[in-house]
Amino acid sequence: TAGGLLALFGVVLVLVMGGAVRPEAQADLEDILQCAEASVRGDVSRLPQPAAQGQAGKLAQAVARLITVLARSENLVYHLAALVENSGDAIVSFTLDGTILSWNKGAQRIYGYSAEELKGQPIALLSPQDNGIEMIRVLQKIRNGERVEPFETMHQARNGRTVRAFIRISAILDSTRQAIGASFCAQEMTNVQPLPQPGPERNQGRPIEM
Repeated sequence: TAGGLLALFGVVLVLVMGGAVRPEAQADLEDILQCAEASVRGDVSRLPQPAAQGQAGKLAQAVARLITVLARSENLVYHLAALVENSGDAIVSFTLDGTILSWNKGAQRIYGYSAEELKGQPIALLSPQDNGIEMIRVLQKIRNGERVEPFETMHQARNGRTVRAFIRISAILDSTRQAIGASFCAQEMTNVQPLPQPGPERNQGRPIEM
């Protein structure tokens, strides 16, 4: 959407600056240009005036639609960002070589590190017991396009505390559906008792009616 606005912005700019339009359409195009320029700067409150006629009118409608879609997309991004930042679970994103890109408040609460301390650091820092080998294998699967099933692992917090965590990992894809990074959501299980494993003795008792 932003790319479409930039393309239209360029078209309008060329038309206005090149003088390739009728004088009566000049004002309409300048209004469209100002709205497109404002949206590129982040102001999506301005829409082209609907009074424009002819080709300028069609261009005004196209720019207005793009700005409206951009505004909706930004609202969704802000909403999702707020959910991630305020989640009680650790939500961390990182590159395919394991460099941490983002670190939410949940991660700070669980692991004790602030976002400023961990951004740019290797994700293997959380797994000193195996030098990050487990995460290296996970990243290799993501590079190969394989699905990573949720798993339980042991991490180490800043103060040396062992953190038992249930991990869900997802690939971050670009517009061509190629993996460019990954994110994980870690739910702390340190104080949660593991579920009892079924054993032969659990089948003893009264027979199961068929």
